[in-house]
Amino acid sequence: MAVALFVALLGWFKLGDLDSGYHLAYGRHVLDTGTIVTRDPFIDPANVQDFINANWGAQVVMAWLERAAGPNGLIALRTVLLAVMFAGAAVIVRALTRSWHAVAWAALLAALGAYERFSMRPELFSHALLVILVAVLVRGGSSRRQLVGLGALQVLWVNLHSYFLIGPLVTGAMLAGAALRRWRRPAEPSRTKFLATLFVVQLVACVVNPWHVRGAFFPVSTLRYLSQHDVMASGPKDARGSAWSEISEFHSPFKYIGQPINSRTINTYLLLVALAAVGTALLALRGRLGEAYVLLLLAAMSFQMRRNIAPFALIAAPLVVAAIHGIIARRLALIRQTGQILSAVTALLLAGWWCFGIVSGRFYYTERRITREFGGGYSDVTFLRDAVTWLSRHEAIRPKLFVDYFSSSNTLLWLPVRFKLFVDTNTFAYPEPVLRAAFDVGVGKLDHKTFLDEHGINVVLLHAGPDTQPLIRRLALDVDNWSPVYFDPYAVIYLRRIPEHEALIRDNPQREELLDPANWIARARGGPYHRALTLGTMLNVPMTIGWWSAGLALADEALRLAPDYHEVWYHKAVAEGNLAKAAARRNDWEEMRRRMTRAVDAAETVLKYVPDHRGAATMRDDLRRTLMLYSGVGN
Repeated sequence: MAVALFVALLGWFKLGDLDSGYHLAYGRHVLDTGTIVTRDPFIDPANVQDFINANWGAQVVMAWLERAAGPNGLIALRTVLLAVMFAGAAVIVRALTRSWHAVAWAALLAALGAYERFSMRPELFSHALLVILVAVLVRGGSSRRQLVGLGALQVLWVNLHSYFLIGPLVTGAMLAGAALRRWRRPAEPSRTKFLATLFVVQLVACVVNPWHVRGAFFPVSTLRYLSQHDVMASGPKDARGSAWSEISEFHSPFKYIGQPINSRTINTYLLLVALAAVGTALLALRGRLGEAYVLLLLAAMSFQMRRNIAPFALIAAPLVVAAIHGIIARRLALIRQTGQILSAVTALLLAGWWCFGIVSGRFYYTERRITREFGGGYSDVTFLRDAVTWLSRHEAIRPKLFVDYFSSSNTLLWLPVRFKLFVDTNTFAYPEPVLRAAFDVGVGKLDHKTFLDEHGINVVLLHAGPDTQPLIRRLALDVDNWSPVYFDPYAVIYLRRIPEHEALIRDNPQREELLDPANWIARARGGPYHRALTLGTMLNVPMTIGWWSAGLALADEALRLAPDYHEVWYHKAVAEGNLAKAAARRNDWEEMRRRMTRAVDAAETVLKYVPDHRGAATMRDDLRRTLMLYSGVGN
């Protein structure tokens, strides 16, 4: 029960995936027009290209449920799909061993390895269908009903998500194992014939999609593109030619070893890889060659990119736990009872500890996973509903609109049709240079004046984050051409200074006094670490604009809730340092020295948690020199 509760809590969070908006918008388009989106109608027509929409079926299901029951309908769908995955994992374990302790451990490992991909997106359908397929094949049997059912499953898969080729690949691995087993034991021809027939049926099913053969080869062409452009070999600190390499889910999992972000998933993945090596040998010794080949197949896929960790974890965990448990149960029968007690107690303690971490927020805080907010509905962090609503209320605002890449898709749920996006997060919908331009203008590699003028952009909506802060600062300085007209805890809006906008600009002046830190602090919900993570995200707005006092108030509250939040300590050092400079300009030397001392202390606190933090070390040294220089001034 403790493990089941842990899995349930892992699946209970607000909708916060960056892609959800465009999937819902595409699904709504199908429901409204009866036409599958193959040329994005929500992007500036100058930027779009035709693409194969392999996720169209999942998009329709998601949009229908969202219309019927709102965001909680999508959360219910996610819950059902997760239940299918873990029920299927239990079936796999029980087919190989009768132990419920093994089921619990398989669920723990699968959950820890896969939970970063639990967002409500089409790939959840793939994960659920994969587990169903493997569960059926592991249980055995060769009936016509199974053949028809699995064939229908493959047709469904082909029209739900682009991972459908995993189906025949898994069956092919099982077929290879059965063929070798038949060669060694000629008395088992029926299983081999069943798997061979299923393999052919699945291959034929792959062309049962709106694009037929082209659709069947879509995953292959995508992998070829990623390979040719070195996208899958990328890491968080690598500079690659293709803009796709900026998207972390395509990165190699091995480039994230030692990185705080995603550390729990990566560590679990490395453990599962090691266990899979043992499990593959044990399965082969037991004559389960098909299952061993499936493990090798999914492991090879996971080596390529992080997004493939989840399907590997969901299958590897039950297979290797069952294989290892089976050997232990047979070889160490004398200590079976003691082992079962220790196993149960350990699983209970771990699941209980992690459940507490999820409720308090510490579980996600340690990875700075800002999109995992405990609760239901839409996450305000990734769904900029308030900003888009403000935009939609003002008819005077002139298109064109630029929204940063990571926020783009989720504006589509409320964005008026008169606005078209420069890009959304469907990277297949436009050429790669368009995506590169969207990234580069945000981080300051591309001159914002040239970019915005060339594309005739009159309004800019940006979330405040590392990928947009340089652009926000440049817009703030470009007062002759751009003016801020809106801000909230997560986003800012700038309007071009044109005659049509003058009234709006005049009626919506933005200044620090309008930001009420107490109100923003009250908006943070959940356990202490949930609130700290929310506030750490919120303070990006004032810190990017240069509203140091407001940013400092948010930082102090975040640090009260999470004293080891080193990123916020860095923000505190920056804010105190800038307030010290402001005090010096007023000739308030006592205030200047007090602020400067606090800034030095904050920078040193960062270094206590992250000793190799270059920014904090440089800041500390500069602040110390300045403090010494002005130590006697004003006395």
